[in-house]
Amino acid sequence: MYKLLSTTADVDGLSTKDLFNCLLGLNENEIDIFKHVLDHGGETCNVIGAELGKSRSTVQRAMQKLLNLRLIEREQEFPEQKQRGYVYVYHARPREHLRRYLFSLVDEAKNRMVAILEREFSL
Repeated sequence: MYKLLSTTADVDGLSTKDLFNCLLGLNENEIDIFKHVLDHGGETCNVIGAELGKSRSTVQRAMQKLLNLRLIEREQEFPEQKQRGYVYVYHARPREHLRRYLFSLVDEAKNRMVAILEREFSL
């Protein structure tokens, strides 16, 4: 499903989905849902599921993972049309926060790879 790098030239062919899978361990559903929240924040799992053609439970599982990764935030709202109860709406964290977070993950991965290579090829 995702690209395996066999040469450094393969890096040019990486997609955002490839990077999110590698850095965050997100599957294709989770990536699609995250991108949707990034572009259309303020929606419930039911609305997101309907717009993406995914079940509510699939969206809820993805939201839990995205919350745990601190990529999104959840807000409780009390809709006027409901007699009682509440709904959760989801928003992506600010883009600058996401940018810093993702760059820090890239730095961590690079440092781990360098450490492995230094151990393997130390003199």
